[in-house]
Amino acid sequence: MGMWISYYNAYQDKARERQAFLPLEKSDARILLIAGDRDEAWPSAYSVRKIEAYLTEKGYAKDVKAVIYENVSHLTGMMPNRAREKRLYRLLPLVGLMYRSFGKYQKECLAAIEDAERTIVGWTEYEEG
Repeated sequence: MGMWISYYNAYQDKARERQAFLPLEKSDARILLIAGDRDEAWPSAYSVRKIEAYLTEKGYAKDVKAVIYENVSHLTGMMPNRAREKRLYRLLPLVGLMYRSFGKYQKECLAAIEDAERTIVGWTEYEEG
């Protein structure tokens, strides 16, 4: 919880929060943002919403997709190669217990890891027409 509190406290100064934004609107890339709404490491869902709103406000021309998984902890997103890292995948439930919400919502968290992986791979396989 310590990291989360540090991030939360840092976000209380809205002027400094705004200054900390990377100028993503200057990029020429599609942007995929993924978070769990019960992330205990940092307020990732809040950050994803802020980044998405920032890019909308700036009139960002490329695709932006924000995915926020309900009842999902910090362990979300692309995992190492599943075929090569079979033991790591078997350990996910144990590793996930570092996060209280992972233990409470293990089914949702494991499903989100699977879905996020498919979403990321699909996003990177996109070919501009």
